[in-house]
Order: sequence, then C-alpha cells, then structure tokens
Amino acid sequence: MLWLTTTKSSQPQRRGLPVVALYRRAFALLYLSFGGPENLPPLEAFALGCPVIAARIAGAAEQLGTSALLVDPKDPDDISQAVAVLYRDPQKRKSLVDLGYKRAAKWTAVHFVRGVFKLLEDLSPMRSCWPP
Repeated sequence: MLWLTTTKSSQPQRRGLPVVALYRRAFALLYLSFGGPENLPPLEAFALGCPVIAARIAGAAEQLGTSALLVDPKDPDDISQAVAVLYRDPQKRKSLVDLGYKRAAKWTAVHFVRGVFKLLEDLSPMRSCWPP
C-alpha cells in the first residue's frame, strides 16, 4: 500500500502517505485475496473507517461478518457491482463503516492473546502424549 515511483537509477522509492492516511482517505478497501483468510488488512480498514469489499472465500464470512461486502474474486461484474453499491448508496457505505468500527473493536490484542491461550489449552490432551 505504498505509492512507488522510479528514480533515474530504477530503484523503487517509497512516496506518498502513511498507510493510516491511505485507509482514511480511501473510498474502500478491495481485498480480493484467493487465499487465507488473512484478516489484518480488513481489520485495519475497519478500525480506520474504511469500508471493505472482500473476497467471498472460506472463512471470510466468519471473520468479517456483515461488516464487509463479500464478492466472487473471479467475477469482475460482482466486484464492480459492489463498488457501485458503495458509490450510489452513501448510507450503505456509512453503515459498513459503522459496522466495521464495531467489528474492529472485537478484535484487539487482548482477544488475540486469549485465542492463543485457548488454542494451547485445547491442545493440552495431545501435548500430554508428547515425549518430555
């Protein structure tokens, strides 16, 4: 999410705005990954008031809920229709921003650490079979 330009030496140079400013000024985040779901970019967008259009892949609905518009990442018409919805319906866009703020508030560092401890706890029966 950096703006790149090329100098005379053909080395890419970082230019432009910090990522936070990019999210805050963006019309929307289009997160059309075929793998994952990796939820960090959508959560960053949610926390910074940027609506999200994301790929409808396994796990995306569970992680993003109704806070994002989910689309088929292989279907340009589906993607463009989602962008058009946000463009034509400012109330829908605002609703997604509000839902995103609420969703981001549920995924803090504390929640992450608790999840890791829960995973380790769930693995406890298997760990007891491991050699010392």
